[in-house]
Amino acid sequence: MDVIVRPTPTLQGEIGALSSKNYTTRYLLVAALSEGVSTIYHPAHSEDSDAIRRCIADLGAVLTEDDEKIVVQGFGKNPRDVKELNVGNAGAVLRFLMAVAALSPEVTFVNTYPDSLGKRPHDDLIKALGQLGVEVEHNNGRLRLPSAAASRREDGSLSPVQSAHSISARCCS
Repeated sequence: MDVIVRPTPTLQGEIGALSSKNYTTRYLLVAALSEGVSTIYHPAHSEDSDAIRRCIADLGAVLTEDDEKIVVQGFGKNPRDVKELNVGNAGAVLRFLMAVAALSPEVTFVNTYPDSLGKRPHDDLIKALGQLGVEVEHNNGRLRLPSAAASRREDGSLSPVQSAHSISARCCS
């Protein structure tokens, strides 16, 4: 299935979806990249969703959570200038935030899982970011992004790389 996405001045509405680690991380990222307030009902709790909660808060999103929902005041195109982000062992979160980190002067991703996350491939996203003018330094389990400015899986879902490109395209344009 081909999908054409066109820019829109506003996007609003309600989406009722099942709670999942993958959806929750994407919902939280999109909420953080918005310039308004977003409410996500029944978010999943996992290592990945906890990592993105922590990182988007570090980047300036304001999160308020109770047993039913999480309310996110986004930072839009202006994430807080942070020096380090620790995504834990959450590979998809790292890939999403590599694209977002390009909006900041310099961010170092700390890798405390060199035998797991440190061995996963990131070269395709690093190459794509480089083509957009983003310099990426990577060695010894650390990624540093000073900024100058994919294909679908067999099940039809977007890969973290494609999601990172799609999600960040709106805020970086």
